[in-house]
Formats: sequence, C-alpha cells, structure tokens
Amino acid sequence: MEDLLTPVSTAYKNSKAELDEILVEVQKPVQGLSGSSLQPSTPEEALDVLRAEPDLEKLSATLKYLINDAPSTSKFHITHPSPIAAQIINVLVSNIIPTYWPVLKETSRSLSGTNSKNGLQRRLLLSCLRSISGLNAIMARLKALIQATKEANKNDSRHNHVEALEDHLDVLDNLLRGEALISHLWKDLPFETVAKQKALWHEVTVVVGGGKLLNGAAEATSLINDASAQIRETVWVANGVLYSRWIARNIIHWFHDIQKLPEGSWNPFPELFAKSTQLGYHGKIPIANS
Repeated sequence: MEDLLTPVSTAYKNSKAELDEILVEVQKPVQGLSGSSLQPSTPEEALDVLRAEPDLEKLSATLKYLINDAPSTSKFHITHPSPIAAQIINVLVSNIIPTYWPVLKETSRSLSGTNSKNGLQRRLLLSCLRSISGLNAIMARLKALIQATKEANKNDSRHNHVEALEDHLDVLDNLLRGEALISHLWKDLPFETVAKQKALWHEVTVVVGGGKLLNGAAEATSLINDASAQIRETVWVANGVLYSRWIARNIIHWFHDIQKLPEGSWNPFPELFAKSTQLGYHGKIPIANS
C-alpha cells in the first residue's frame, strides 16, 4: 500500500515567478481618452491628459491638438480667455513646465536645430502660453515662487525654488523674444465686441507696457543671484534698458498692422504707446541695435 503512495517526482512552484505574473504593470487610462489614440478630441480631454502626468508622447499629441486641431474641430482657442483655457494654462504652468522644461531647455541648447522631436514640443508649449492669459499665469507663478524662495529656510528647499524660478524666467524669456509678440497678442484677440477688445487690450497694456513683466523678472533675477555663488548675467527681460528697447521694436512692428484698421475704428495704439513711455528709460534705447 505504501508503494502506491510513493511519489514519482517532486516539483516546487516558484512563488516569485507567480507573483511576477500577477503583478503585471497596468497602465492607468486617462479618463475620457477613447481607445488607444494618444490625441484628445475635446479641450476637456486635453485637460484630463495634462493633469494625469502624461509621458512625452502623450504631451506632444495633446499640445498638437490644442494648437493645430482644437480651433477647427472644437472652435476652441487656448489663447482666447475662457474657463477651460484658464484651467489648461494653469496646469501647463504649474505642472508641465516644472516637469518638462528642464529637458526641453537642455535639448534645445544641445541640438541647436529646431527639427528635433523635443524642439517641436518646446515650440508647441510656448505657443499654448503666448497670450495675455499665458503671460499672467507665468507672472503669477513667478510671484508665488519669489515669495516661497524668500520664506525658505532650508538650503535644499531654497535651491529647489531657485531652480523653478530659473525655469519660469527662461520660459518668459522665450515667450517674449523677438519683435512680434505685441503684434501676435493684437491679432489673436477674440474680435467679438469692441468693449471686450478694449478690456483685453487694457490688460496687455498694463502687463506688457506697464513694466509688470520687467519688475517681476528683475526681482526673480535678484533672488537667483543671491542664492548663487557668483553673479550671473542678467537676462534681458530683467534689464530696464533692454526691455524698453524690446518694447519699442515691438511697437514699431505692430504699428504696420494697425495702420490697416478701417477709418473711424477704435485705435489701440495710443494707450500702449503712452503706457510704455512711462517705463523711465527715455534717451537710452537705441532701437537699431539690441
């Protein structure tokens, strides 16, 4: 009887292998994103993707949607003020820039060319923020980081805040660079009513022409230098003379656009020109040379 109970062979189950089979990584789907498509189909889906800490591929697809497809398919313009646009811009500034800008910035510097995949993502991200809403969001973030840096006691904490300041200052630098920003802000206004145009343009005048950008960048640069072992070169956005020279070139470039306005229509030029002359750098801004 005992012979009948003698085992022919003995096998042992590898418990680790069994656990490995069970603990297969499951990718958490983004709520509202249909199927396997990386690109959202509505602004709300785009917001969900950005909130869900997307990888670089999903980020690229979402930014492409916001810039290239949303205006035609959803009649949504991220540069036009709206509740959903404000939420998307806030996520871009608060979440996406801290995560991705250090990578996109270094890629841009190391590859000098603009045809790389990351170079495209960098341009798309900047395009999403190149509006008065985007500029306001950047400045609000800079203000919060400035306050946090001043209040930071631990060296590590202060270092992290300074790095974030540098990244957001670099984004601001890239958004403003060139001679066409004011013209771009003007052309991209939602032309619904004259009253709405005037209200939005007044905001552009205060932020760009009134020195809000200049003052915020200057304070951020001062804190960055205080935390550094050596004095760094001041970025042009924080330099009053260079900033005044920049705004003068932008106004000249923009003036060619508004000359085409129909006779008798509202002229936005006097308000911005008058405001920009109050920056206090008269006679110090040779426009021809930057």
